[in-house]
Amino acid sequence: MQRTAVKVRPVSAKVSDRGTLKLERRGSEREPAARSMAATYTNGRDRFGLTHLDLFDRSETGLGALTRSALEPGMHVTICPEGSSIPWAGAVCIRCEPAGEMYRVGLAFTRRRAA
Repeated sequence: MQRTAVKVRPVSAKVSDRGTLKLERRGSEREPAARSMAATYTNGRDRFGLTHLDLFDRSETGLGALTRSALEPGMHVTICPEGSSIPWAGAVCIRCEPAGEMYRVGLAFTRRRAA
């Protein structure tokens, strides 16, 4: 699979000596990530599937990834690291934008429910 270069936007930029200006909605810092994961997705009604995620950034609250599947905002995604048979985390698709032959998705982690 051909990897598409993705630029990670900074969380904040220095405006003056007074502090920083927040440029996006994330509440925590992004850090670059280079990892592959499998994921399942569903809209809860009539669309579901299995896809491969190539991570390019992460934070405490979510992931940025490239995938071949066009996910719809609001879809539920279950992430499973390569080599593991146990799902690792749940997320909701926040955005999906075309990026060449791939799609750039933003995923926000969801809280796990108690048993």
